[in-house]
Amino acid sequence: MCGGGALHYNYCVSLNLNQRRTVYFLGAGASKSLCQQLPIGSELTLEKLCDPASYLDESDPLSKVIGDLREFAQKHPPVLRNKEGNIESAFADLEFRHSFQEGSLQKGWLVYCVVRRLQLPRDGDWCQAQIPQISKESLNKFLSFAKRENIPIITTNYDTLVERGLTWGRNSREVDYGAARLCTPHQGRDQASTRDDVRPLVLLKLHGSISWQHCPKQTCGYLVRGIYQGAAPNAMAGDDTCASCHGNLSAALIEPDYEKNYDDAAISEVLERAKQELDHAEIIVFAGYSLPDADKVIRCLLKTFT
Repeated sequence: MCGGGALHYNYCVSLNLNQRRTVYFLGAGASKSLCQQLPIGSELTLEKLCDPASYLDESDPLSKVIGDLREFAQKHPPVLRNKEGNIESAFADLEFRHSFQEGSLQKGWLVYCVVRRLQLPRDGDWCQAQIPQISKESLNKFLSFAKRENIPIITTNYDTLVERGLTWGRNSREVDYGAARLCTPHQGRDQASTRDDVRPLVLLKLHGSISWQHCPKQTCGYLVRGIYQGAAPNAMAGDDTCASCHGNLSAALIEPDYEKNYDDAAISEVLERAKQELDHAEIIVFAGYSLPDADKVIRCLLKTFT
């Protein structure tokens, strides 16, 4: 396990691995150690997500919906104690409250709050103010080391901080997400390879990403948007449509529920790739991940490592 702040990444690089097959496993704490704006599970409570002032503006298409959700939360105090302090508890609490009340609340609204909360602005001044230079240097060193040593990164994070880190250095920006259907030929300049002689970073996002979306029609497939574009929230808000069939797109991510559904084709592929990487691993280095009870599938996945 790694410590906080930039130490997460410096420690990973400083380990004497002796050529042993290694896997890095990053949780929300690893992202927050670099960017304080990114939340950890205990900061994704229903009440906090229903206060959209910090991450939504009045022009957001679902700002009224979030207002309705906030009003519901205020009228119906929590019934369940959020002992674990995570988003799964917030989901369970919402369902429990709603089961005894009238209305048409949807969990999708809460997921929308989460993905918008995790979306990073593109503005350079914001980046300079929110992410210290020492943290940027640490992440860049960590990613360079992972690419050079061919160390895969497994993560449960939706955010695109790792992909963004690739833009801060002279590394190739190409990412291997572990699923052929996510390797689209038109990923945009944010993910275009700048050095053909460098292998892509292996980044296995077990719960999907805010930059992924897909068309429900299998013939159309998946699209990885640029790292600054909110593909998942755009799909949820109905802002993006499929370029092929012009139908509505869906977010390609696993909802943060206690009973997570991994039926999404691309994410199932990513999960299988993660199993393969863990089967061959001799060392797993965890950074900012607490292995919560809600991650049952990941607990089973890690049992393959002996």
